[in-house]
Amino acid sequence: MIRKKAALVHAVGMNLNGRGLIFSARSGGGKTTIALNSVMGRDILLLGDNYVIFHEGKVYSFVGNMSLYRYNLSTEAKKRISLHDSLRLLLGDIVSKLTNRRVKLATLIDFAELYPGKVGTYAPMSKGFVVLPKVGARDVSIREIDIRTFVGYLVENQKCELLPVAQLVLEYSHFYPDNSMEKQWKAYRAILEENLRNARLYAIAVPCILAKENLNDIMHQLEVDW
Repeated sequence: MIRKKAALVHAVGMNLNGRGLIFSARSGGGKTTIALNSVMGRDILLLGDNYVIFHEGKVYSFVGNMSLYRYNLSTEAKKRISLHDSLRLLLGDIVSKLTNRRVKLATLIDFAELYPGKVGTYAPMSKGFVVLPKVGARDVSIREIDIRTFVGYLVENQKCELLPVAQLVLEYSHFYPDNSMEKQWKAYRAILEENLRNARLYAIAVPCILAKENLNDIMHQLEVDW
């Protein structure tokens, strides 16, 4: 993919009125919650729940099954899921509570089946958001950040998703600093910067548990200046 000047990015991707935007966060950071609460009632198409692809300044669809828990279901999604999936979600929630949240069992659900007609293909990259859950926070705060800072967050989030691979690269690179694996991350960073150079980029600090008013604040930010 890097040879084709493309990059796989750990993020939610959306097409809002023909413009592409992403929300990147580490697993459990609120990406799916934001996606599920964004698509209904708005002219938004989902481009990816967990990953998207950057190529030539565009965000391309990489939609797979959504990893759902009872806590990140929107009101609309609760109405749409089957009884079978509702029971699976309930079982996962019981296991999580019995283990004091040490074990999390996700229920995989096809977004295209849950929301027919709400999956897009691609859009020009326009805005990027990195989601930063903060312990003790009650409100959403947002600030614009520079491209190098934003790309740094994307790279770290990607490494966390590929933790065993990232650890191997780190250990190997300590002894062989000019190895090709380490150069892959440098090339990856360069591709991200090239695809984001015309986008506005933000960091959003959010509560660890997103309330409805928090989601409304985020949705307002999506549409401001557009």
